[in-house]
Amino acid sequence: MFDIDGTLVESFDFDERCFVDAVFEVTGKSIDGNWQTYPHVTDRGLLKEFIVRYDLDFTLSDLEARVKPVFIEGIRQSIESKGVTPLPGAVDFFQECLRSKHVQVSLATGGWSSTARMKLLSAGFLINEVTLSSSDDHFDRKEIMRLSENRVSNLSTKPKQPIVYFGDGQWDQDACEQLGYQFIQVGRRFQGRHQQVDDFVNAEKIMGLIQV
Repeated sequence: MFDIDGTLVESFDFDERCFVDAVFEVTGKSIDGNWQTYPHVTDRGLLKEFIVRYDLDFTLSDLEARVKPVFIEGIRQSIESKGVTPLPGAVDFFQECLRSKHVQVSLATGGWSSTARMKLLSAGFLINEVTLSSSDDHFDRKEIMRLSENRVSNLSTKPKQPIVYFGDGQWDQDACEQLGYQFIQVGRRFQGRHQQVDDFVNAEKIMGLIQV
């Protein structure tokens, strides 16, 4: 199971910028970018907490309906201007996982699904047959990950396997520990407590870390 921003593609910074700009354009207020202070670091979860902190006269569904199209347009323009760069080795490793008879692949992101797909496709990932769960499904990252797990299980005739999650954020690690998933940290954005890789170049080494 893979996260997307900062894990498969180098999109964390411009994704964050587009999100902050979209929230400001809609509400006229600046959202605090210290994401670690939010209970749910997902697009929907951040908006949910933003409403509470500013005591805004929005329902979550209303604010999401207004912010999302502005955000999507910002992402579209950014991709059109600069494209999206995959992490080194990520496309090949992802495809190797898809070809493997020993693993099942899914995506679970705290972002919205439309922009997640835009970024992955721009970076060269083939995802048409891959299960993707996102902030469109829930504001809680753990529920997004559970849903991704269940969707794969429902589509497969293979015996259920241990879950391995590749992510780059502290919130990814926390969710995995609560769910009992094996966590492999991608990059060095925080001081983690688990296995860590800088990228996906050494596919053999990474496959050796997966406990299946």
